[in-house]
Amino acid sequence: MPSPVKAFFQSRLSDVESFFTNPNNHLAKFLKTSEGPDKVAKFADAAFDTVGEFAQLAGLSQRGIDGIDKGRAVVKTGRDVFALPNILRGIIPAFVSHSKNCYHLTKGLCQGNKVVRLKAENPDPKKRKHTDVTVGKKEMVLALGANFGKSVATSTYMLGFGGCRPIQTIYKYGRDKQGNPYIKMSEATLKFGNAFPIVMMINHVGGLLGGGFEIAYQDVAFGREVKHSRQARGDDEQARIDKAYGFYKHKVIEEFVGGLEKFLELLMDIVHVMGKAAPAWFRLPTTLGIGCCAIYKEWLKTA
Repeated sequence: MPSPVKAFFQSRLSDVESFFTNPNNHLAKFLKTSEGPDKVAKFADAAFDTVGEFAQLAGLSQRGIDGIDKGRAVVKTGRDVFALPNILRGIIPAFVSHSKNCYHLTKGLCQGNKVVRLKAENPDPKKRKHTDVTVGKKEMVLALGANFGKSVATSTYMLGFGGCRPIQTIYKYGRDKQGNPYIKMSEATLKFGNAFPIVMMINHVGGLLGGGFEIAYQDVAFGREVKHSRQARGDDEQARIDKAYGFYKHKVIEEFVGGLEKFLELLMDIVHVMGKAAPAWFRLPTTLGIGCCAIYKEWLKTA
């Protein structure tokens, strides 16, 4: 018979396990996504920066400020680590999906097709979405712009966090006690690693444009579904419109939040490329806004 202490810990472990395996637990679903931990790390980085700035204003000791800086460095390194599985589990599949959509939409436009299917037809009618297909030239052009922008965003994320960032990390930390690098890198390799800010600037532009086209496409596609439902005049007319509106509203909010995140990141990129240090009154609310938008968008995606 297990001891009371052992039974207690077994019970707590069971609670933890059920927390992460319960499909109705939104927080568990958020943390289990490929991008969830990355977004949390992005917010934590901004939070450490804010705490450090207020600590200096409050006259905290240098030892305390150094501790905050070390905590922020750990978070930054942690985000680089989270990025690698995120690339494999989320970014590469997304890049492949958006690239395929670009191909099919371009082919459809060139051939003059009136309809292009973006997703295979789901056998369950309740799970079908009006955006699984694009109807008409206007929808195709908008969907192509959205998928192209997101293809740019995903490809540059892979290039930045899968190429540039590891080179920077190895060059910075891969040294012996005398400061000599364990791996000697060519000048071209180091330049590629240092191109990370430019690569991510392109990433943010692509994400912003992709999100803008996506909102425009969702608006047109929703209007088409409402018109089609009213023309059909079936018993489920209002139910179809309500379902389409719920998806439309959710998607537009998600893309708007994501676009705001990319816009704020682009502002920081511009300041960085200009070679100027962003003042605290601009940097702190901007980075906190980026972190909050990142977490909220991923939260919406897992709803």
